[in-house]
Order: sequence, then structure tokens, then C-alpha cells
Amino acid sequence: AHNLSATADLTIRNRGYETIPHYGAAELMDELEMAGYDVLLSDIYNDVPKTETVCISTMDINTDRVREIIANPKNSNKKFVIGGNGLTSHLKDSLVEFPNTVTVEGSGNGFICQAVGVEGAKSAAVYGRRIEMHQKPYLSKPIFQVIEISQGCDQGCNFCRHAKTPIYVPPLELVKAELEAMNLPNKNKPFPFCPKILFILDQNLAVCPDNYLEELFDYINARKIRWIGELTIMDKIHNERLLRKMAVGSLGCLIGAEDFFNPIPGSPAKNELQRNLPEVTRYLQSLGFPAIYSIIFGTDNQDVSIFPKTAEVISELGICVYPHLMAPRAGTPFFEQLIRDGRLRDPKSSHRDMTRHLPHNPKNMNWQE
Repeated sequence: AHNLSATADLTIRNRGYETIPHYGAAELMDELEMAGYDVLLSDIYNDVPKTETVCISTMDINTDRVREIIANPKNSNKKFVIGGNGLTSHLKDSLVEFPNTVTVEGSGNGFICQAVGVEGAKSAAVYGRRIEMHQKPYLSKPIFQVIEISQGCDQGCNFCRHAKTPIYVPPLELVKAELEAMNLPNKNKPFPFCPKILFILDQNLAVCPDNYLEELFDYINARKIRWIGELTIMDKIHNERLLRKMAVGSLGCLIGAEDFFNPIPGSPAKNELQRNLPEVTRYLQSLGFPAIYSIIFGTDNQDVSIFPKTAEVISELGICVYPHLMAPRAGTPFFEQLIRDGRLRDPKSSHRDMTRHLPHNPKNMNWQE
């Protein structure tokens, strides 16, 4: 392994998901190793090791750190390949002055030898390309095994980087092959005693067709796999058979409600959920479907009354919620509006953490409130 023709360093972030490895980093590692690279894994907040090439799978929360690494004179002799969800037009434009940096947008389709360009190397891989088999023991934490089944979202939320992004649903046999390669429970290991949980990373699992998901969860349930994930519930609310199948092994399914009272710009499905929340909640509870509603505080159509009103709904309906603070993502319409209005009070990308900082001033309440 130490006699390969090239060495690349993979830099990732380890903050935000805590016990869950960054999926883009895992994909990069697989691609580089398949291409014949000896890969060194490093955290993005550490010093950059002495390697010729550094591939960074960036998130929105660490874009400032990415630019800091590349702008450091000590790293001027390195080749950087930057990709990932954090590669916005703002970050890309700010890197134009660095000739040693290549940016790769979206998902790649195959190896990109020209991006890394190390003499003698077989090839290198772009962040985000789907891999056929994926299992890295040193990225796997004690509990979670991660998989991305589909890509894209059909909702148009004005604060989301994934709004109206192209949808890709892979062949189901490919997904089954990836699941088989993971160290997950099977029918001989009942799931109450299994140490592994499948974390489905899809932004909106509901973009997959109903029959596709029914077959997928037949497969998951036959192996007694426990899972967590996320979807837009109103896209599947009329398929009781599917919801019952999904409920069997689910430990929690995140449903993007965002607000129980005010419209969500660009998302008809979330607004429909808002109008029918009591009925939908009681229906899901009757199916044993473990819904967790995502709630955002700090939007422009909220005022301070949002807090007691939300608490009252939670109490009345007996629901579980995941509350977080609005994080203005670079490149989204909401972010651009904040800049135009002069309401982006804290431009640090590391403060778009959704829990400890509110980087902007909402229209109807101040950030302290």
C-alpha cells in the first residue's frame, strides 16, 4: 500500500454530525483508493499534512476554513481539488486567484485524472460520485452505517441549498448491493440486539417512486434492519401500505415541517402538512410511524409569539420535534435577500451551525429574541 504511484490527502470536517462520518469524505476515499492512491485522512481543522494533493469535500459550515487553507502561503506548492455541497458560487469565485486549485461542481461521472494531474497516477475521483460498494471500517462509528440512496429534491424552499436540485434514483439492485456490503443485521440477528443503525442520508427520500420504496423496505424489513432518515411526508401520505412498511424498523423519520403556522416559500407539500397537521399526526401515530418534525426558528415571517404557540402544538398533539435555528446558506435566495437588506450580521460560515448562533436579523424580531 505504501508503494503506490501517488499519495493524496483527504481533508474532512468532523463537526456537526458528531458520531456520523461525513459521507462525501468516504466517497472520496473509496474513489482515490480504487484509483491506486494511498489516502491519508485528516480533519479540516488540523494542519494540512505534507502531501502533494489535497482533496476537500466541503460543507457550507466550513467554507471560510477551506479558503484559509488554500490562501496559506505554506500550501502554495500543493494541488487542491475542491467539491461538495459547500462549493457555492461565492466560494468558487473567491478561489479564482489560486492557480493551484481545481473546483468540481455537482456529482462527477467517472474518474477525473485531469483534476488531480499527478504524473504517473492512474486517476483520481471527484467528490459526490456514487460508488457501487462502500464500506470503510475506519469511518464507521459504533452505531451508524451511512448510505445515500437518492439525490435531489423536488421542493423549492428558499433557504435550502438542495431546493429544486436534479433528482437521481439509482437502480434498486445497486442499493441492495451496497446494503449487503455493510455490517448490518440480518434475519439471523434480530434488530433489538444489533449494534448498527442504517442512516439514510437522502435530503428527501420521497423523491423515489412508491413501488421502489416498497420493495426497498421489504428488503430492509426482511433483514430486520433499523434505520433513520428524512422525507417530505405529504408526497407519500396516501400510500398507507408504504408507510406501514417504513414504520417497521424505523427509529425516527425526520419530516420537514419547518413552521406550524407560517407558509414555507416554495414548498407546497410542507404548506399542505401545515394545514392538516393534526389529522396527519394522528394518522401517522395510528400507523406506528415515528415522525420527528423539523422546526426552524428565525425565519422572516415569525415573531416572538412563535415560541409559545409552537410549544402549545407540541403539547396538544404529543409530537416529537427537532428544533433548530435558521442557517442562511450561501447561494440560496434567502441568503441573497439578507445581503441585499443588510441583515446578515455574522458572515462566518462556521456560525451557520443551526444550534448556537443566529447569523442574521429576522424581519419581525431581533436575533437576541
